[in-house]
Amino acid sequence: MVESNGAPYSDYLLEFFQIYLPSTWSQRMKIPPAFIKNFDGIVPVFITLKRSSQLSWQLNINKIDKNWFFEKGWPEFVQENSITEWDFRTFCYDGNSSLYVNIFAINGIKKRTRIENFQDNETSDLLAEKRKKYKEKCGRGHSKKNVAKPFFPEFFKVFLPQTFASKKILIPPDFIKHFNRRIQEKIILKDVEGKVWQVGVERSLYEVFIKDGWHDFVCNHYLEVGDFIVFKYVGSYTFLVKLFGPNGCKKNAFVSKNIASTQVKIEQGTEEEN
Repeated sequence: MVESNGAPYSDYLLEFFQIYLPSTWSQRMKIPPAFIKNFDGIVPVFITLKRSSQLSWQLNINKIDKNWFFEKGWPEFVQENSITEWDFRTFCYDGNSSLYVNIFAINGIKKRTRIENFQDNETSDLLAEKRKKYKEKCGRGHSKKNVAKPFFPEFFKVFLPQTFASKKILIPPDFIKHFNRRIQEKIILKDVEGKVWQVGVERSLYEVFIKDGWHDFVCNHYLEVGDFIVFKYVGSYTFLVKLFGPNGCKKNAFVSKNIASTQVKIEQGTEEEN
């Protein structure tokens, strides 16, 4: 389990996703039937949605006809998290009537919580003040040592549309901006089983793609049209990858026995800071 801002990120917990459409889900949200099956007929009446250890909302679960919904408390959750049309959410169940929620904007980038934004603003102000004092004390020539490392977003998501051809996949431009477009030519993808693939990066004038080795990753994991992919950046150009099927639930990493995975040795290193 990897912990980030108080919220666990486990590859082995039950998980599902949903796309927000205000006309359909503003007052309640349908829970995927495939996910409900995991409760073996005993669905909790109340559940807690968490975005961090400091942010949580209690909702009730109600059955309408044959489907189950988040109802009371859901509109408040939507409003307080500024969820807008086409936002993509993942819900990770911890087995104790709690779901950890990640929210992605339409550009594919994870939305940060208001606490994270507040802490970033405080940190930026503090660093600016420290740099100012350092410059006054030591002069401009030594100030570069105290420049903060750039922030890298943890997640981005990709939807496999009808035009999906499995040869390459676009990395969202807003994610690449955080690397100043200096992402290296080889990156590592790691699935929920811990298997790793080294894949190549192709650049055009305005876009960056995962290309060489991507087709093998697709075939090994039986990716298909309608799947969603969530990439969690963990540093050293390595991404943990989660896969979701059209039914809304996380896909198991059924790796093809006919295609050997590309085993790689992950070299230790750090990102460019320029």
